[in-house]
Amino acid sequence: MPKRGAWNTSARKRGEDPRFGEVVYSCAKTGFERMAYQFVQERGPGFVLNSVCPNFIAGRVLPGVALEPSGSGIINVFREIRDLNFLAQWMIDVEDDAKIHVACLADKTMNAERVLGYARPFNWNDVLRAIRKVRPEAKVIGDIEGQATDLMEVDTGRGAELLRKWWGQHGYTTFEESVRRNLEHMK
Repeated sequence: MPKRGAWNTSARKRGEDPRFGEVVYSCAKTGFERMAYQFVQERGPGFVLNSVCPNFIAGRVLPGVALEPSGSGIINVFREIRDLNFLAQWMIDVEDDAKIHVACLADKTMNAERVLGYARPFNWNDVLRAIRKVRPEAKVIGDIEGQATDLMEVDTGRGAELLRKWWGQHGYTTFEESVRRNLEHMK
């Protein structure tokens, strides 16, 4: 619980930090996930609840679909729009994320599992390096100073295991392949 003074912080001041919305979204999502597990535990509704928690989603973007922050981030960097407010995070390919969701629904051995859909940590300089590798002809901006690296230790094994078991993959899609797919329709 935050200190009492934090509750008195004006919305205008909180709104000045571009990460504020991300923090509120993350907290709300975690709270609803906890409530869902509590509901299943207390009420026994006759179904199993598993959850998949992806972070930043990259990969193939469907034509005509509005881009959300994850889908537009790599495209924006490709277009030389610098997003310096971005915190270092973990990425998963959109197709891997979807496959893990399906596996969590279909796998009868899973019971109340929380799967972190995290393939690898990254920052915008990692994206720029991947763009230079998969699109060597593209003109991209230079590395961005001050990019942090997420040093959390995250158990990504369960997601990789589900991709192997249900889809015959050798684990997560590579970061470079996700970036390549994300830019498929870009000229």
